[in-house]
Amino acid sequence: MTKIAIGIDPGLKGGVSVIQDGNLLSYGVLPTVKELSVKGRMISRPDVEKMYTMLKSIKEYCSELSEPAIAIERQVAMPGQNSVGTFNTGKGYGMILAVIYILFGRENVHIISCKDWQSELITERTFVEKSRPKREKRKQLKCDSIAAAKELFKVKQLKATKRSTADHDGIADSSLIGYYCYKHFT
Repeated sequence: MTKIAIGIDPGLKGGVSVIQDGNLLSYGVLPTVKELSVKGRMISRPDVEKMYTMLKSIKEYCSELSEPAIAIERQVAMPGQNSVGTFNTGKGYGMILAVIYILFGRENVHIISCKDWQSELITERTFVEKSRPKREKRKQLKCDSIAAAKELFKVKQLKATKRSTADHDGIADSSLIGYYCYKHFT
């Protein structure tokens, strides 16, 4: 019987990956849309309609094979993040969860901590000097995630589009979350 897991890295630069029998079957970037903020700036937010369409097509594909297990990374407030950023992170996370629950139901959805999947799947860590800013450490963790995903799935690139010049860390994270889900929940 075919085992399918879906990994979701929520956030504005997040991704969705489908793992079938331990292999990376497909991946994509979570869709966003630009809108005018209260202060008159253009900001990004999750595009719920496109996200629904994307996840619905994944569900239709999976329904022919087996019931998928879905893992989504739990979102938490980041140190140094302001209240508006924290609110918007939570709002986007709630939108994604609502779409997942509508399409797949609650029984197959697993909310996991980033420390759980990272400690298990990112075995090669590049440590940054303690004196460097936290953003440098986060950036290095994203690079380690990309390297781990490429090695695990034996792929050369994890780009969002054909025109992209760099690998997409949201896709790398979602593929590792999906693999963690495959190992533990299918």
